[in-house]
Amino acid sequence: RDTTVSNCSATTAGGGIFATAGCIIEDCVIENNQTTGASATAGGLSIQAGTVRRTRISGNTSNFINGGVGATGTSVVPCVLENCEISDNSAGTSNGAVGCNDYAVQLTNCTISGNQAANLPGVVIISGSVAVVNPIVWGNTSTSQQIQVYAGTGSATVNYSCVDGWTGGGTGNKTTDPVFV
Repeated sequence: RDTTVSNCSATTAGGGIFATAGCIIEDCVIENNQTTGASATAGGLSIQAGTVRRTRISGNTSNFINGGVGATGTSVVPCVLENCEISDNSAGTSNGAVGCNDYAVQLTNCTISGNQAANLPGVVIISGSVAVVNPIVWGNTSTSQQIQVYAGTGSATVNYSCVDGWTGGGTGNKTTDPVFV
């Protein structure tokens, strides 16, 4: 709680933080961290079945996937990200912002913007399910697919959100530019 984790490095996962089931991260800054291995994941935060609230995850890099966050739930406990800013992260292959794998992940009231990857720069659901409620997912870029929320073999439920180019249905979604200052 109330911690800044910056300028750290790992070879495989969790350049800034590698968190296991049940952890709670609140009011933190996770920035300018990296994972460097050939199949590295989660430059900023690797988290399983935990909760992250009011945290800025920014400027992190991964040589492979999940520049900002690699998130997984379990069959009983989801991984929850609430009121977070996930911005300006990058991944060498895909999932510039958030990569979700296995079981349930919830993204609520988050701003996900300015992330980059060679392919699929925003939120990527590798498998499992993701509930996306009331975020802004906008301005994430790639040299290939500009898809902001991609479900892969998983599923995404997107409601009351502002998602660049979103055509996947849901309730109360908008696709108009949020005009960041």
